[in-house]
Amino acid sequence: MMVVYAIYTQVSLAQMLLAGYLPALLSIAIYVAYIAVRVRLNPELAPEATRVAIPLKERLRATKGMWGIVLLFLELFGGMYTGLFTATEAAAVAALTAFVLMFAMRKFDWPTLRQGFLESLQTTAVLFVLLIASVFFVVFIDVTGIPQLISNAIVSADLSMYAFIGIIMVLYFILGCFLPSIASLLLTLPILLPVLIDLNVNLVWFGILFIKMTEIGAITPPFGMSLFVVKGVMGTEIPLWQMYRGIGWYVVLEVVTLAILIAFPAISLWLPDTMFRP
Repeated sequence: MMVVYAIYTQVSLAQMLLAGYLPALLSIAIYVAYIAVRVRLNPELAPEATRVAIPLKERLRATKGMWGIVLLFLELFGGMYTGLFTATEAAAVAALTAFVLMFAMRKFDWPTLRQGFLESLQTTAVLFVLLIASVFFVVFIDVTGIPQLISNAIVSADLSMYAFIGIIMVLYFILGCFLPSIASLLLTLPILLPVLIDLNVNLVWFGILFIKMTEIGAITPPFGMSLFVVKGVMGTEIPLWQMYRGIGWYVVLEVVTLAILIAFPAISLWLPDTMFRP
């Protein structure tokens, strides 16, 4: 999603990717704090398991399979942050590293490689079809003059940037309940982008808000597309109605996270602003 957004708005993909790290950590921290409080108030939600003393040597041995993931993360994050790689170059280097790791871990086989190429080809083809269709949509929108009409309406209404952002977030929340994120993006951005530029909204910051808002919509009833994905994985173990019942507090937590990101843009922009630009 960040790739499509960066291509469409012409912002740096490396900045977009780096901008997502601290908001993600913020979401994790809020989730952990909420779960800790709930379990403290109601220990039956997470009964304490029988403690088994595990030697340090065994613990270290259990983590040996993670070194490849850590290497890829450091390579991507460190390369983009220091300016050693662009986002495209970082992806290519990471793909090469993953290919080498398959050999090093003795997990290489031709069917897996073929399947990986096919899935990459399918994903790329879908993205290009969507982008080509969006170009035609942009031309149509420009001809109708809708972006200019909206921009003039906002100017005449004397809306502040934060008031406009609030209205757009509600719009994306509603769309996210029924549409995939990429559909919401391509449907609305041709109309909103000129207005965002007129209001001097930082497009990297807005991109993070957009992604957060559509993901909130994706877990919110009455539809909640992500809930159906989880249901497909869990099968009959957890009923769908129970998922709808349990998701409420997490929607509230995500809204709180969004409010913090709106109130403090530096959370999203600090890493992109401090990254090295050769």
